[in-house]
Amino acid sequence: MCCLLTVTPTYTLQQISASVEAAFSLVELDPEIIGTVSEPIEGSFEWEYKREMWFSPTEDMTLGTVYKIILTTDAQTETGIPIDEEFESYFLVR
Repeated sequence: MCCLLTVTPTYTLQQISASVEAAFSLVELDPEIIGTVSEPIEGSFEWEYKREMWFSPTEDMTLGTVYKIILTTDAQTETGIPIDEEFESYFLVR
């Protein structure tokens, strides 16, 4: 498993999972060209406790590489309200 995203538990899993999964992407950063990213990495989603989403890439991640997690404002609540702002986080695979 790769990435854990904790989602506010006010909404049911089925209602939030589709929009959150569609709004999520994991990309590899290019160290040679600042600001450049790969195409989104493919993978599968698993939900636990109706508030934690795990993303598992289909291929192994590269050691020494920086990755960026993005959750866009397309992620919505059950009433169709988008999240307030885009979320980004970076991590290095060791």
